[in-house]
Formats: sequence, C-alpha cells, structure tokens
Amino acid sequence: MLDRVTQVFGMKGVGWNLLFSPDNMEILFKDGELRVTARLRYAELVINLIDGEGEIFSARIPTSGANTNELGFAEEGARTSALGSALKGLCFQLPVYKGELDHHNAAIYGSTPAPEPPAIPLPKRDPVPIRPKSNPSQLCNSQC
Repeated sequence: MLDRVTQVFGMKGVGWNLLFSPDNMEILFKDGELRVTARLRYAELVINLIDGEGEIFSARIPTSGANTNELGFAEEGARTSALGSALKGLCFQLPVYKGELDHHNAAIYGSTPAPEPPAIPLPKRDPVPIRPKSNPSQLCNSQC
C-alpha cells in the first residue's frame, strides 16, 4: 500500500503524510500473551496537491487504526490500518474492499490491460470568422 500511495501522491512528507501525536498511540497488554494490541486513536492523513500554477492545496482526513501482533509490528500495523482507513474514503484499493482482489489472485489481477475509455465527442461549434488585420497605414491615411 505504501508503494501505491507514494506513486499516486509523491514522496512521504511532501505529497502525503500520516500525522499523529505519540499520546494517541495506545498499547494494550494482556497477561501471559506475547502479542499486544496497538491502537492509534486519532491521526490525520495529509495530502498535498499542486495545481497547474504551482499553488499547494492540503486536505486532512481524520482516521484511526489498530493491530494485534508483537510489539514492534503492532505499532506499525496500527499506522498502516489508520492509513488504509483514510484511503478507503478515496476509493483507494477499491477492488480489495469490493472483494475482487485478495492474496490468492493478486498476481493475476489487473494483468490484462483495462479497456480504453470511450472517446468523449467534442461539441460541434460554428466556425469563427477570421477578420483580416487592418493595415495601419490605411487607418492613418483615412483618418489623417
């Protein structure tokens, strides 16, 4: 997922970033278990878009996520879960959420190129008449 996010929005920290306070990362331990649950209670996915004139527009998408695993992996998983939750609203990885793509068919999914979208016909317009440019010497002669 990180590869695709970077491909679409650019380098992390420039085109996108997941911002959160360490106070919002909660680690839940259960006695006798090696696995922990990491819960990121609040984060914001920030996406920076640049228009054709170089002006930057930022969008902030609130999100959260959780993961149960070994300690180091649980924290990473909670961040990935929060990122995925924020992207879901943008229809990112829609085939996964629709059940069309999973670990069993990922290698072959999308291997055939998508069909070209139909051409959008341009509206017909009446031709604009071209006016000949006036000769400045004629204007001067007639007005002088």
